[in-house]
Amino acid sequence: MIASAKNPVILAGGGVGQAGGTEDVKALADAFKLPVITTYLHQDVFPCDHDLYCGPLGYLGSKAGMHMIHEADVVIALGTRLGPFGTNQQYEFDYWPKDAKILQVDVNPRMLGLTKHADMKVNGDAKIVA
Repeated sequence: MIASAKNPVILAGGGVGQAGGTEDVKALADAFKLPVITTYLHQDVFPCDHDLYCGPLGYLGSKAGMHMIHEADVVIALGTRLGPFGTNQQYEFDYWPKDAKILQVDVNPRMLGLTKHADMKVNGDAKIVA
């Protein structure tokens, strides 16, 4: 799924921080030149001064991040439940991608595909998976 993607993005959530996986996500982004967006209130899981960082989603989020995920064909959702605060319309812009494939990684298997459809569900620690 990722190998065939034209516009993949990483969506890093609170699970990245809980797992201590910031450096691992950074290494993944750097290795494949993937833009990184963070979920609502989890801007601390990726360095804000990194060249590939596009900002947070959600309430008062980054329009650049919202446009980046809107154009994605694959979303690598690491350590996020994909809840409404990070996926609902903002600035009168329904930015959540309609046709993108979603690869969701979460340590809690009950969260996989619960709030948003996930094409690939990975029950695992965000640090280890990254």
